[in-house]
Amino acid sequence: MSTLPVFLDTEFVETLDGPWFLSVALLSGDGREFYAELPPGEADALLRLHPSEFVRREVLPQLGRQPGAPWSELSTRLPAWLDGLGADEIDVVYDYNEDYLLLEQLFAASDKPPTTRLNPTHVGYLLDELSGKLAAAATWHAISSTRGLSRHHALADVHALRARFESVHVQGALRP
Repeated sequence: MSTLPVFLDTEFVETLDGPWFLSVALLSGDGREFYAELPPGEADALLRLHPSEFVRREVLPQLGRQPGAPWSELSTRLPAWLDGLGADEIDVVYDYNEDYLLLEQLFAASDKPPTTRLNPTHVGYLLDELSGKLAAAATWHAISSTRGLSRHHALADVHALRARFESVHVQGALRP
């Protein structure tokens, strides 16, 4: 039985009904990416209804910089991408609870959720680890230089999460 880690990050806005996706990024342990975002105009309209100065300042300006799956096809393309990774099980690694909650809600509403077994793997404890903080900062710097993305873009953050995880676990600062 094969298990693959897949790192997850989302950007979202809080609404009266709970968090609402603005973008989602997944990164497999072997480097394959999945990314989708709400079109910037739709995100702006959502922010007019549910204002968030943080999202308007940090997230909204970064939308539209990275090609990805069309948002309208998210509920079919993401399950297909996960199933296409070829693993029997996927450890979905995330550091913020709303990230996994949004993924669960997406799949609950989907006509065709992934058939691959997903194991939620919360690693919020990594946020306080010094080696992880340094690895994340180096990753944000590198991805800013190479792809023009910065912190609070789901793709930049998912790469930083993977670097944080590998720095702490692979280098032995913590044992899983």
